[in-house]
Amino acid sequence: MASTEGWYTEAVMDDCAVGNNQSANNATGFSAVPAGDCNGSSFEYAGTFATFWSSTQDYTGYVRYCSLNSNTPNVVINKEFGYFGFSVRCLRD
Repeated sequence: MASTEGWYTEAVMDDCAVGNNQSANNATGFSAVPAGDCNGSSFEYAGTFATFWSSTQDYTGYVRYCSLNSNTPNVVINKEFGYFGFSVRCLRD
């Protein structure tokens, strides 16, 4: 899912981490770029995280998101309040 460039690679502990071998990334064609996020007042984590909102919101105001981290091989799916500045992926029909 991760793009083949732009990921922070220093101090990567896991051999399968997104930032470890960037040429092995993007087997799915998703090309997630590590744009970081905005916490409401400042931008942070560029090069380290790619976090995307989903269209799923629950009744408490939380919205689901998925995130990639340069230090791990995992995709994290979680929820957060919608005022954070995460990326949005648009698809053309």
